[in-house]
Amino acid sequence: MPDESSISGQQSNPGPVIKTVQKVEHTVAVVQTRAQKMYERWSIVPIFALTLVWIIAILFEFSPSLSPTYRLQGLLLNGLVFLAFATDLGIRFVLDSQKKTFLRRNWYLVIAVLVPPLRILFLVNALLRLGRDAGGLAKQIGLAALYAVSVVVFLGAALTLSAEIDASGSSIDSFGDAVWWAFVTVTTVGYGDFTPVTVTGRTIAVVIMFTGAAAVGALTAALVSFVTSRVHRRDATGQASGDGDASDGSDEDVMAALHDRIEHLTSQVEAISTHLGVKRATAAQESPTRPARG
Repeated sequence: MPDESSISGQQSNPGPVIKTVQKVEHTVAVVQTRAQKMYERWSIVPIFALTLVWIIAILFEFSPSLSPTYRLQGLLLNGLVFLAFATDLGIRFVLDSQKKTFLRRNWYLVIAVLVPPLRILFLVNALLRLGRDAGGLAKQIGLAALYAVSVVVFLGAALTLSAEIDASGSSIDSFGDAVWWAFVTVTTVGYGDFTPVTVTGRTIAVVIMFTGAAAVGALTAALVSFVTSRVHRRDATGQASGDGDASDGSDEDVMAALHDRIEHLTSQVEAISTHLGVKRATAAQESPTRPARG
């Protein structure tokens, strides 16, 4: 039965417990850091989309020509965007490994959630994260071009609808028709089933034609560059693995030669040691014994 001194000594030595807690905390911090980086990387496109939805919702609510028809849809979209941005902020807080300084580092996002006109800051934050992304320039250009095409299509459709919805002789009288017309225009197909009749609508159409063509071209170039870089990276990896196999073979030959050399030197040392031992024993036998003193 252990005495009280040993029990008290174990209780007063919380070293193993502290080490276990520190190990668990370190593991949690590593998992949080990896999850945070993954979320930062994959949440860029949804933030872009939510910002675009928020801009369209603002037009639905406050545009004099769109508000009578689309005000309710604008309110619903604004509510969904608010919930999505609040959820995004909550996820960032949960995944952040430095929660004590989270509000100090992201105070502007908290204000942007509460103040609707400042929600554009989420887009600015996403653009900054896109600039810090290590995925390569082709990925950054591709995402920027994709977002530019989306803005041109959907925002151009909303602005065109605000100019055409009450115009006489206009065939664009709903947001769905405006989006279809914007897609047809940005791809320069031009079916002609929907055509703007107002000066504002036609001006927006010209802007969509030029900016849309440039954005689609940039998106195509970014896609080609991305595929080419992946092919080059795969070829470089294969070449490096081949060089590694060759270097492994040469290393094995060198190690075998060194092993043989070491065995040869060891045998020589043993032979020398044996020879010296025999000579010492012979000398000891041949040496005359000293006469004893009287």
